Amino acid sequence: MILKEIDLFKGIDYAIMEQTADICVEEIFKKDDRIFEKGDVADCLYILVEGDLKLVVENGASMNFSLTEPGTIFGWSSMAESGKYTSSGSGVCATDLKAVKIDVNKFDIIKCCQAASDKDVRLKT
Repeated sequence: MILKEIDLFKGIDYAIMEQTADICVEEIFKKDDRIFEKGDVADCLYILVEGDLKLVVENGASMNFSLTEPGTIFGWSSMAESGKYTSSGSGVCATDLKAVKIDVNKFDIIKCCQAASDKDVRLKT
């Protein structure tokens, strides 16, 4: 899977993509594995490689969403400051599933280092 082909990474500096690729870890899950549940610590963002994830949202009634498209990103709560998965449900593997996991704490360090580097460049000009 190529990061620059995923919408989230389009237009991002090559150096950041290269560093992000270095922290990506391929994860394999079995059918019926729970990848996350509401209230879990949200420290990972996932990119679907293959398989089917059932996202269950409960808000009075239960709604199921099926994520099947390679490149689909899930675990968005990890990008928020709450530190917890906020979806009022869970992410359950409907099939065996392969995903790329990005530790958002490491990703934040990459972004901060790049921002500091950009500031240095601006101050010098």
